[in-house]
Amino acid sequence: MVSAAVAVAEPGSIYARNIAEQIGITDNRVVPQLGSLEAAGLLARLPKVGGERRVYYERIESAFWELCSNLMAEIAGRQQPRAARHR
Repeated sequence: MVSAAVAVAEPGSIYARNIAEQIGITDNRVVPQLGSLEAAGLLARLPKVGGERRVYYERIESAFWELCSNLMAEIAGRQQPRAARHR
């Protein structure tokens, strides 16, 4: 879920609190996943500005992000009520 939320996030909005709020989990569950994505070379940590405490990231170009986005769309399609799927 974290990767899918990052995949569709607007530039400048990739930070733990924002991603956590989008998917309904706590920040402390998002932070390690963002760190893992950074370690894998899929995210780059942006320099801090002034006294800002948030850690912002930017996506590194990769087919991984399209894959995440496509998988979430597929899952969302499967979770629709049956009547909506058979129109």
